[in-house]
Amino acid sequence: MYELLYGKTPWTANAPYQLYLNIKKQPLEFDAKPARSDAIKNLLRKMLVIEDKDRCSLPDLFEHDLIKFDANKIK
Repeated sequence: MYELLYGKTPWTANAPYQLYLNIKKQPLEFDAKPARSDAIKNLLRKMLVIEDKDRCSLPDLFEHDLIKFDANKIK
C-alpha cells in the first residue's frame, strides 16, 4: 500500500541484509509529496510495525475507518 501511494518502497538497500537492517533501524518516513492524509499515514504506520505481535491484524485492518464501509450508506 505504501508503494502504491508513494511510488517507492518505504525502505531501500543494495543488498538483502542491508535492507533488513534498514527496516529494523530506520524509522518509517513519509515524503511531503505526494501529500497524503494523516489518517492514511497512521494506517501505514500500523501496517508496517516491525514486530508482528504489535502489527495491525487483518481483522483490525478491515475495521479501520479508511477501509471499513457501511453498506447501508452505499445503498
